Amino acid sequence: MKRSEVKEEYRWRLEDIFLSLAEWERQLQLLNRDIVGILRFKGRLAEKEQLLACLKSADDLGQRIEKLYAYAMLKKDENLADTKAGELKSKIQTLLVQYNSSAAFITPEL
Repeated sequence: MKRSEVKEEYRWRLEDIFLSLAEWERQLQLLNRDIVGILRFKGRLAEKEQLLACLKSADDLGQRIEKLYAYAMLKKDENLADTKAGELKSKIQTLLVQYNSSAAFITPEL
């Protein structure tokens, strides 16, 4: 069954997550820029204020990643033949690897 054949009421509304693909791309770029900011806490987690700020920053980044990831996966599942949607998945997965690499110091420092 094609997506166009599915009643509107049974389709997910990606615009409730991001208004457009351009907005998704913009948020991806912002997140890519912000991920390196977590490194400012490296070696400083013994200070309680820095620990709290680091955990808040990691939480914020994680939520933003999840939102981008959800959109990319749902967009891909709308039409598995859509190669552009497949590229979104690859982009967010690459960004997730970058985040995990940047934030890898947190657990050992705790």
